[in-house]
Amino acid sequence: MNRLVVSLLWLIALPLAAQEASPPQTAPSSTGPIEEIVITAEKREASLQDTPIAVSALTSDTIETAQIFSPDRLQWSVPSMTYGQQSSYNFITLRGIGTDVTVSAESSVASYEDGVYTGSLLSQQVPSFDLERIEVLRGPQGTLYGRNADGGVVNYISKAPRFEPEANAAVSYGKYNAVQVDAGATGALIDEKLAGRISVRWGQHDGYRRNIVTGEKEYDLENAAVRGALLFTPSEDFSLTVRGGYANHETSSAYTVLSSNPTGLPGGQIR
Repeated sequence: MNRLVVSLLWLIALPLAAQEASPPQTAPSSTGPIEEIVITAEKREASLQDTPIAVSALTSDTIETAQIFSPDRLQWSVPSMTYGQQSSYNFITLRGIGTDVTVSAESSVASYEDGVYTGSLLSQQVPSFDLERIEVLRGPQGTLYGRNADGGVVNYISKAPRFEPEANAAVSYGKYNAVQVDAGATGALIDEKLAGRISVRWGQHDGYRRNIVTGEKEYDLENAAVRGALLFTPSEDFSLTVRGGYANHETSSAYTVLSSNPTGLPGGQIR
């Protein structure tokens, strides 16, 4: 019995002695430089590290890597953010503050597209392609952005025109013949004076369910959107950017169209 106890104590002591004899291991240090991200959360250009605001900034590379091609995927990359959708209305919450269940009310989380207030109720107003950056400011942000910013602000900054030629494209395919095409191009129209950019998105998919009365599939979708921008730089001290866009959304879902347009006025199409 005594030999058994001594043997057990010896087996326990061996690993402890080996651990004390081995030199301490240090965690590998990263010598690579930290990428500087320039944001405009305070209505001026500044480094993200130097901005005294609780802000999450997602660059175009991050947006592409995380597959943030729709607003509902943004919540998985932003702390304390939740997102929901009812028909064509968005419900965004930051730090527990957001939109009430009443779709006719303004949101408590303001959305801006290239510095222009768009709200966050209609999903068609939220850009989700060819973005340069997404900035999410946790609230309250009424001092800088005024009303409807108690919960915070979501800034969508689209890619600006450049004089250097550049183009990008992406194509995806999925179930129900779902196809989505994104493309963008920019370049100089007049050397050092005028540059332009155009961004296009087109997508469609077949219906998800079959109508047992008519025998046809329902809930199919086809949407198209295009955005354009012109950059005018007559001198080194002055620049002007003009933006515009158009979007069309068609679906065979009568519920979606009627719930987002209960008055029956033109603005939705049912096939």
